[in-house]
Amino acid sequence: MTKGFMEVFPELVLEQEVRALFEKVKVERVTTTRQKDLIRVYISCGRLIPKAVIFRVEEEIARQLFPNCNITIKIQEKFQLSAQYNLKSLLETYQESILLELRECSPVEYSLFKSAHISFPDEGKLVLEVPDTVIAHERCPELVRILEKICCERCGIPMEAAAHYCQPKENPRKAEEEIALARKVAMIAAKAGARPAAADYGMSQEQFASVMSGGYSASGNEGQPQYAGGQDGTACNAAQNADSSAAQYGAAGIAGQNGAMPGDRAEGSMQAGGMDDGYEAYLASMGAAAHAAQEAPFEGGTVVLAKAAAAENGMRPEAPAAGQSAPAMGQTAAPAAGTNGTASAGGRNAGGQSKYGKGKFNREGRGDYRRGVKKSDNPDVLYGRDFDEEAIPIEEIIGEMGEVVIRGKIIAMDQREIRNERTILIFDVTDFTDTMTIKIFTLNEQLAEVKEGIKPGAFVKIKGLTMVDKFDGELTVGSIVGVKKISDFTTSRMDHSVRKRVELHCHTKMSDMDGVSEVKDIVKRAYQWGHPAIAITDHGVVQSFPDANHLLDDLWKAEKEKRKAAGDENPDRNDFFKVIYGCEAYLVDDLKEIVTGDKGQVLRDSYVVFDIETTGFSPVKNRIIEIGAVKVVEGKIVDRFSTFVNPRVPIPFRIEQLTSINDEMVMDAPGIEEVLPEFLKFCEGTIFVAHNANFDMSFIMENAAQLNIELHPTYVDTVGIARVLLPHQAKHTLDAVAKTMGVCPGKSITSAVGRCGSNGGNFR
Repeated sequence: MTKGFMEVFPELVLEQEVRALFEKVKVERVTTTRQKDLIRVYISCGRLIPKAVIFRVEEEIARQLFPNCNITIKIQEKFQLSAQYNLKSLLETYQESILLELRECSPVEYSLFKSAHISFPDEGKLVLEVPDTVIAHERCPELVRILEKICCERCGIPMEAAAHYCQPKENPRKAEEEIALARKVAMIAAKAGARPAAADYGMSQEQFASVMSGGYSASGNEGQPQYAGGQDGTACNAAQNADSSAAQYGAAGIAGQNGAMPGDRAEGSMQAGGMDDGYEAYLASMGAAAHAAQEAPFEGGTVVLAKAAAAENGMRPEAPAAGQSAPAMGQTAAPAAGTNGTASAGGRNAGGQSKYGKGKFNREGRGDYRRGVKKSDNPDVLYGRDFDEEAIPIEEIIGEMGEVVIRGKIIAMDQREIRNERTILIFDVTDFTDTMTIKIFTLNEQLAEVKEGIKPGAFVKIKGLTMVDKFDGELTVGSIVGVKKISDFTTSRMDHSVRKRVELHCHTKMSDMDGVSEVKDIVKRAYQWGHPAIAITDHGVVQSFPDANHLLDDLWKAEKEKRKAAGDENPDRNDFFKVIYGCEAYLVDDLKEIVTGDKGQVLRDSYVVFDIETTGFSPVKNRIIEIGAVKVVEGKIVDRFSTFVNPRVPIPFRIEQLTSINDEMVMDAPGIEEVLPEFLKFCEGTIFVAHNANFDMSFIMENAAQLNIELHPTYVDTVGIARVLLPHQAKHTLDAVAKTMGVCPGKSITSAVGRCGSNGGNFR
């Protein structure tokens, strides 16, 4: 025996729209586990309920009816949909819900479905076009099974799904990265005395020459000093290469732990493991790179990453530095590898295994992650190590330039907790030439210490490595060496004119899309510059006036105290500074669109008053579901036209609430290709009249164009007439005007004009 959903949960409080939707829901049964920690509610409904609404109701049931209880509510829905639904319309309507559900339970399938191209070759058949990858071959059968279960069992729509594997699209950025990596590996090999050859990278001699051209210059890529120095003790910037490789390809270590190929990358994990898992894998790789960069000691001006890694693993200090053997193309360069490449920069062996166990931090306090976030005696250092390099403008940072120093003001901050008790701190820094995102990885227990000095509004100087974020593709600064606090380097403009101006055109942030400043800041700045007044003229609003008035009071009180302390007379309240309150007003020509397409007709001639109902507001995307009209000749109704129209798509729930028209009512109605010619024949030689005529006529003309019907109508908008004849009325909707004119008093006018007195199925 079924019961109504609100009968089963009478005390549940829901939003009005959600409650209206669930009033037609039936509860088939309710079950629970032996532990009473999970309740399943099986429901049925005659229309689709978005998955986001289902999740919201689950949360509300748990929060309202089972407070302070560790109980999970799971709603199992089943829909009895109308014949208006087919496989294509179901997917178009329900795709967002499917994606939401997949993201919650199957991240890999979510990624595959989101990136797939969907086609419907035949009725009831669906083809998913996905990239031809190992992950796709492995997980597509499960995705197909989930889709068939949703469509067939939940929605009652027969479906047969299949996966089609296509060649993945080439990523131009990936090719550039491969070339850059090849250059870096070749340079490391050259420093170790090896001679790289084209065969080592699977290239032809021409390709290898093109890749390596310019690679051995002292200036390096883009004119940056990346490979200068060597045996004479000058600075060797191989650390930048090692750090960059660790940041960009550090996910290979994580992949190695799980048995993946050494050349697998972080972005591959993102594509295969879904948004959340892939992002966390990428964050972990970046965090390892940042850790290696911060803890590598300096010896003779050269960063010795290998020795740092060897010391952490208990290896001999004399283990050679990275790059003694050139890895094959497609493999990840191990920047801090030990002898024969058996140890990597993070203290892991060739299999990606840490001495402290798989994927675990050193809990004994021996690892550098357990050290404090500050490794300098300089009190200005907020994070990492001290440094003295001069900062460069952010606007001059173009692409991956290696290690840079920037300065700026922190304007926004966010944080995200990731695995292994760590948090990524993400904040934006601006030097007022440009803005850049900074990422710092820290243990959860050290987060409060990091955020003491690194907070919005603080001015800081940062040293780190420029890199392209593999997650969002944006240029960022990672592998942070250090963060120092600095003083405010901004300067304020002053007005030194003898005769001060008065600005009479000024917008605040209350002017949507045309102002970003607070009115208090604007008035205060004008007062500081010695201006006698300023006008506030927002676009059509006056919301900034109270704040401006309050600030004016504060300024007058401060000026009074200042003069009192100096022994001067009190300032004149109305004369020391003025705020001119104004507004940019708009004039609308109410008569402009009353008549469209005028050909000299008069209303004494025949005209047709009509109304339509639609599935939405777009004449291109949405469909007509009803047309109603009356023909008037010499002031008398002489004929009527009324019919439903089968849109051949499901009617949305909101439209059903508004019009009271559902799928069952239009199932047997004719299509628009049959109805529209009959309606235009009914209106032949007359003037069209409608309330908000632009909307109704846009649908009529769009459908006429699709049917190749030439139409040049004259139409009158009764909204414009109502504004002229009822100037003192606040609202000019059809309901409001009808009530004022005494037409259908007390009855809402929401359906088509001609429905009254008709059978709803005939043309006349």
